[in-house]
Amino acid sequence: MNSLIVYICIAGPVEFKQIDANVPRLKGSSSRCLRCLTQVRHECTLLKSKLDMLFRLEQQILTARRLIRPSD
Repeated sequence: MNSLIVYICIAGPVEFKQIDANVPRLKGSSSRCLRCLTQVRHECTLLKSKLDMLFRLEQQILTARRLIRPSD
């Protein structure tokens, strides 16, 4: 992919046959990138859910601690 970018940016006249030969690689790269972004989004959602649960548990612990030892 980097070689294609260099070819397009630095090379003189554009040879469309050369670009056409690399289009499938670009499409494949975009597809993998999209899958990675989808997986990252899923992982972030899962992490947020776990952190929310952890926060709720911490609040329950603090509430229970106050009920047991109200003078602290």
